[in-house]
Amino acid sequence: MVPAAGRTFVRQDGRRSVRPPSRSMRVEDAMTDGSSAPAAEQRLGALAGALATCTLPACVRDAAGRYVAVNEAFSGLVGLEAARLVGKTDNALQPADVAHRVAELDALVLDAHGHLDAREVVLARDGRRTVRACRFPVYDAGEPWGIAVVMAPLEDAAAGAAARERLQSAAGMVTLPSGAPTAPLDELEAERSRTAAAEVEAQDAREALAVEREARLEAQVAARDAAEALAREQEAIEALREEAARLAEEREALAAAHAAADARHGELAAIADQAEEAERRLAEALAARDALAADLEAARERAAAAEHALHAAEGGDE
Repeated sequence: MVPAAGRTFVRQDGRRSVRPPSRSMRVEDAMTDGSSAPAAEQRLGALAGALATCTLPACVRDAAGRYVAVNEAFSGLVGLEAARLVGKTDNALQPADVAHRVAELDALVLDAHGHLDAREVVLARDGRRTVRACRFPVYDAGEPWGIAVVMAPLEDAAAGAAARERLQSAAGMVTLPSGAPTAPLDELEAERSRTAAAEVEAQDAREALAVEREARLEAQVAARDAAEALAREQEAIEALREEAARLAEEREALAAAHAAADARHGELAAIADQAEEAERRLAEALAARDALAADLEAARERAAAAEHALHAAEGGDE
């Protein structure tokens, strides 16, 4: 990563600075509605013709991400006619991750006021394809209102840069160091040899900035994924806690039932002991009764014998 203090930003107006442009003024703030400004298509000017003759896929989007113009090669790349593209954003045309990446790179170029050539994934008519997207801001009255993009084969960076420069020239914009003004290419051809070294330095700075931005995005995605995973784990822990609380309640209820059963068992054991004691006493009482009955029977027999003897005695006296 290139630290902020070590970056050099090359603006489309030719100025160089070691500080990135302030984000306090967004491009959207400079846009006006159709009632007070010409339509986006009318702002293209000479860029429209250069776009049409460009052999590589190329397009222009406004600051809100809506397609303003596309060339035939771009329509062929994505498999959609220009009429189905103009006025729409990549949110409606591309997968969410691709649309998000395009918006990030567009915002980066609009904020930096300079061009950026970087790897980009696009959903072509035959599937996802990685290209080298060369983009630069498009100005109207000194204010950036859109982004022009040329898509070159990934391995042919020179073709993409050359096509971008041609479109920049048609738009009347060439990046120069040392505060040189913006002007058409034919007026600045003599300056190209002196600006080559500065352009290489600026390109390296832009590439480093793009790498840093991409790394930051990847870190944000990783942090979001980690936060979502942590939230899922927290939910699982809460579910386990609830299950543990429910099981604890059931265990306490079962323990109370066991205690009640033990108490009931003790009561039944005491009742059984009392019944056994009552049966023993009943048996003793029955035995005593039988003994008393035998004694009574014996007494009766003795009484009968005594009465018989008394009668006999009385009969002998007569």
